[in-house]
Amino acid sequence: MLARIDHRLRYFLSQSLSPAMYTKLYSATRSWYLKLLSKELITLHPSNYKPTSILGLNFRNDLGNAAGLDKDGSLLAFNYHMGAGFAIVGTVLNKPHTGNLIKSLPFLPKTNPWAPLPYSNSCLNSMGLPSKGYQIALDSIKKFRDIYQATDFPIGISIMGHPLETGQEKIDGVCNVIKAVCNDVDFIEINESCPNVKGHNNDGLNIRLASFVQARDLGSKHTPLLVKFGNVHNTKETIKILDSNNIDGITAVNTQTNYEDLILKLNPKDKTLFNYYTKNHNGGLSGSIINQHSFKTITNIATEIKELKSNLCLMHVGGITNNDDIQKSRAIAPLRQWYTGYMGALGSMQPNLIYKTMTK
Repeated sequence: MLARIDHRLRYFLSQSLSPAMYTKLYSATRSWYLKLLSKELITLHPSNYKPTSILGLNFRNDLGNAAGLDKDGSLLAFNYHMGAGFAIVGTVLNKPHTGNLIKSLPFLPKTNPWAPLPYSNSCLNSMGLPSKGYQIALDSIKKFRDIYQATDFPIGISIMGHPLETGQEKIDGVCNVIKAVCNDVDFIEINESCPNVKGHNNDGLNIRLASFVQARDLGSKHTPLLVKFGNVHNTKETIKILDSNNIDGITAVNTQTNYEDLILKLNPKDKTLFNYYTKNHNGGLSGSIINQHSFKTITNIATEIKELKSNLCLMHVGGITNNDDIQKSRAIAPLRQWYTGYMGALGSMQPNLIYKTMTK
């Protein structure tokens, strides 16, 4: 109910409020909104419409939520009841971090910037990896497992180096989180893709991955390790690096920041908000606006995986909003994630029909 009310309101609000006030409103209420969403009581919906076995795991269907939606695991029960095939918690860090902060509404604390672009089925996000630290997320995962004992709902965790750390300290921070969680999650996704933190790039990827795999291998079981990218510029070389480090999979793509190209695809009613937001907060775009780029990227990756005879599992994310997208994605990748499209579906569809419609 809450999602459907918001879905209808945001069209009106985006046109009646100033871009600054609209951004402050959605940024200030995001955490509150997700907290209320996590408490909505819904019936467990059947979701075995596309059971998939890969990475040594059994997925009740091939669609799950992307990292960023559920940063601390508080939405695990909600997503499980909705019918998701799997869930990714995080991105988590080795210790708490506020992320990027902006002034909020009067009498409210500073908050992380985020704003939906309703007419373009897209969102702008420059939150900068706020995190309560990995332990809270891990406790949530354990609590969910104790209650539900789900055997076909794999839970992954997204991990990234702390934005305020550099060099070996940053690598060590990720390794410590990997060692702490690897026995209690089904797979790990290393976030090499966030555009909203300073000092993050792909230099030294080979060295980082070697350390991450070594940390993972200290666990009592083989926990699949995937790497998430925003863009893959040299696909063949990237796959070779992943293979040489015994990485299990690749996830692509994250939010995009090529504003000059993306603004041409926006609905005109969203352009004023887009120009204000990107000028003042930068940030990455998600949702329908990056659909074409997303499919082009994963098609290139799938082609190179086949040519190189790689065993990498390809996980598709970015711009997935409807069943047509999912059918098209299935011809390329065995698993897929959504976030902005999921939020749109929550606002426009009956809860019991979302995964039934999307994964049929």
